[in-house]
Amino acid sequence: SEVDKLFALFKLELDKLTAFMDTEVVGTSATFDALRKRGVKICVGSGFPEHVVQGIVKNMGWAVDAAFSSEALGAGRPDPVMVTAAMERCGVTDPRRVVKVGDTVVDVEEGRNAGVFTVSVLTGTQSRETLAAAGPDCIIPSVADLPLVFQWPQSST
Repeated sequence: SEVDKLFALFKLELDKLTAFMDTEVVGTSATFDALRKRGVKICVGSGFPEHVVQGIVKNMGWAVDAAFSSEALGAGRPDPVMVTAAMERCGVTDPRRVVKVGDTVVDVEEGRNAGVFTVSVLTGTQSRETLAAAGPDCIIPSVADLPLVFQWPQSST
């Protein structure tokens, strides 16, 4: 069908755009490192195809506990499957010990559907007003500000 042809073209262009992507939102790696030193588990989830997600994580050099794609798990946001998979992988059973960070309304909806804390960041394409209307638990300028938001553990020891 025409839709299948267009989607195939989209995936080819997406591959071209992301194959060598190595520029992160400023402070992402430092945030991941700071939180991991405190014993916080870090997982990445994306609606991109599985090979794109894994490629981005590799290109960025991110040390994460897991990376998930909606493609591999069989459902996309706002279904909470990526959050619940992350919880299972990390051995977390209490959703109130989980923070879902994202830059879209559907990220907030995913977190709400999983029963976890939701943090919106303003580094994406959606405005503060649009994100605020979705009702996240908080809004911060960037993922770099995440270590300042919660009472994180002081160390993993």
